[in-house]
Amino acid sequence: MDKKNLTLAATLLAGVSLVTVFAGGLSQKSFLAENNSGTYALDFSPSTHRFQSSTTKTTESIATLLGNSLTFEYQGLTSSDAAWGTLASGGYFRNQSEIHGLSSITLTMADTNPVGISFGWEYGVPFESDISLAASTPGGSVTYAFDNLHPPFIEVAYLSAVPMITSFSLSYTCEASANPASQMIFTKMDNDTTYALTSYTGNAATVYVPSQYNDLPVTSIISAFIGKSSLHHVVIPSSITSIGANAFGGCTNLSEIVLPSSVATLGEGALSNCSSLASVTLSSSLTSIPDYLFRGCSSLASLVIPSSITSIGASAFTGCTALSTISLPSSLTSVGANAFLNDTALTTVTFASGSGASTLGDYAFKGCSHLTSVVLPNTLTTIGKEVFEDDLALTSIAIPSSVTSIGDLAFIDTPSLASFSVASGSTTYSSDGHCLFNAGQTALIHFANASGDTYTIPSSVTRVEDKAFYGAKGIVHLSVPTSGITSIGTYAFAKSGIVKFVGSQTLAVLGEHAFEDCTSLTLASLPVASTLTMMPAYSFANCTALKEFGFPSYMTSIDHHAFYYCSALTYMEISSVTSIGQYAFEGCSSLAKVHLSDKLERFEDHVFGLCTSLSILYIAASYPTIIGFAFSGWTAQQSVKFKSKQIQVSFQTSDQTIGAACYVQYDVSEDPLVYP
Repeated sequence: MDKKNLTLAATLLAGVSLVTVFAGGLSQKSFLAENNSGTYALDFSPSTHRFQSSTTKTTESIATLLGNSLTFEYQGLTSSDAAWGTLASGGYFRNQSEIHGLSSITLTMADTNPVGISFGWEYGVPFESDISLAASTPGGSVTYAFDNLHPPFIEVAYLSAVPMITSFSLSYTCEASANPASQMIFTKMDNDTTYALTSYTGNAATVYVPSQYNDLPVTSIISAFIGKSSLHHVVIPSSITSIGANAFGGCTNLSEIVLPSSVATLGEGALSNCSSLASVTLSSSLTSIPDYLFRGCSSLASLVIPSSITSIGASAFTGCTALSTISLPSSLTSVGANAFLNDTALTTVTFASGSGASTLGDYAFKGCSHLTSVVLPNTLTTIGKEVFEDDLALTSIAIPSSVTSIGDLAFIDTPSLASFSVASGSTTYSSDGHCLFNAGQTALIHFANASGDTYTIPSSVTRVEDKAFYGAKGIVHLSVPTSGITSIGTYAFAKSGIVKFVGSQTLAVLGEHAFEDCTSLTLASLPVASTLTMMPAYSFANCTALKEFGFPSYMTSIDHHAFYYCSALTYMEISSVTSIGQYAFEGCSSLAKVHLSDKLERFEDHVFGLCTSLSILYIAASYPTIIGFAFSGWTAQQSVKFKSKQIQVSFQTSDQTIGAACYVQYDVSEDPLVYP
């Protein structure tokens, strides 16, 4: 007979004492020698073997065709011609002899009533218990596999209704398996009434956490599996109530995990950086998703958040790059900082009807480059800073009237954003469809970058906030009120598509980088009546199309990099300026004429570097100071002419070369160039 299709012989040895059963020289605790390699099945059916009916604990032994004996203990079992056995209340059967290498049990059920499955490595000591198993239809079969655990003992027991088992079979490999608990370290907790699993030293692909150890329940897992790349699957028993910080952190091959409803607490980063984790079932007893829980779980594509959750912690889903949709339950009140940061596949965020969410933390949805829309709940009061930054596909945003605080740059770098709306009744914010304003429309907070190529700033506006038009490539024609605007923030128009800018007469504050990288800007001027005295750093840096700039006579200084690489700029009259910062005009390769003030006495590092079209520069100051490389990149065809010979040079320069290869002439009585 082929051993791989071995069928249990119907040899009944009823009434044989448990302590006297031997066969083939093997004790009743060693069923099948380990050298019997292969995979086998033991089939139990009414036609081959059924236990005697018994309401009390009974043992009986059977013999197999390999000459080995197997002893079972059972009670509360009734057998008949129609069924192998029926389990009444308290009924069970379990093997007392070891079965080396159990791999699965299959039951054929006459009904859909469940049975409980327990298994372990010590007789009568379950490693895992009360696994519910039931056929989906009467007459159907159901199988429970032990994966690579191969436990030697199994028990089938009455669970909650009288089940009728038509037949069952056990498959095994004849290979002994070490008790996983022998590779685990447990620590007593709760006044020595429970155990915590604190370490696992094995390398199994599938691990079953035991529900008991030394007759005490195992109720927590503490940092036991950190960095276990060998771990693919883990089964957590219902005895576990808490899982500690980073317990499974860095298990890069863990693909699925089910948290039973008993788990009420998860520590920070408990499942962080499990990059293969694709399936997670969260416990319905959880009330919060802790900080960093799923950070770096790049294979997690979907997740059902239980209705018990009230908060999502900081960076809880950061870097979940496969997560495409998320539904937030009505129980949720807050979303932490960076909660969904850089979840690049996320397209839809849904707040459940009746949501009580009040807070979106800083950067909560930053970098969600495929997020197209979010319907915010009408209980929301706070939107943190940069919440939707870099959400490249976001097309619209509706602000509920309940919102009283929006953090800085909440909608920055959203090139597809076509409209804003603010619910009626808001006392904090307003909108004209194109822009988000404060309630009185005196502060322009953000322009919807894709809302059109023409826009007129309302006359009520007194300040344009930082980055209000940042990156708005679609805006071409911008009209600014002739008066009213007093302040323009940093980066206010940077990287926008505007072609012309004429400032308000009332302008008093211009932020750094205000027009940086406006590569379509050809004409800019500041008003005559303005009170600005300094051109801020990087104001027009890299405005490569800027040809004309109306420099006001009241301005006395130009900060560093102000016109850096304005490569189309041809002429600049700065006759009122007394100081120019380093790199202010470097890279202005088309600049041919510059009219300098006779009060300008200090030329900073690289101030006119690489101005290759500037043939002559006349310096009328009486005692000018030249800082090294002020004229870097100049050639012998270019000239620097000084009204005085009393100049001071420093930093790797000399009186003769001023740090450049250009021609130098002293005692020049007047500016040799004629200015328009």
